[in-house]
Amino acid sequence: MYYYNISDGLRQITDSNVGDPLDVKWIDGYFFITDGENIYHSSIDNEEVFLPLDFGTAQFIPDSSNGLGKTEDNEIIVFGDFSIEYFINVGLLHLRTRLHKCIKGI
Repeated sequence: MYYYNISDGLRQITDSNVGDPLDVKWIDGYFFITDGENIYHSSIDNEEVFLPLDFGTAQFIPDSSNGLGKTEDNEIIVFGDFSIEYFINVGLLHLRTRLHKCIKGI
């Protein structure tokens, strides 16, 4: 996975915890990625670092995570095969908290 910033140019993220991302979103100072199964986020102070415990899954319906989105309120949207789940940054140890009122089966 590669990203670009003005000061460093084109950089490759080589963190072994990243795997093969299908989709990437930049939300609230973090990179969020999905590999089809898990949702990972980078460290807030270094977008090249993905810690082994900084991941989660969309669990409303056990389906694949096919893509990510971002709402106007900086909520993370996870598009699954049969569901759409919304998560919010609550600023705690676990970055994502599921918004139960916004879970949808499709």
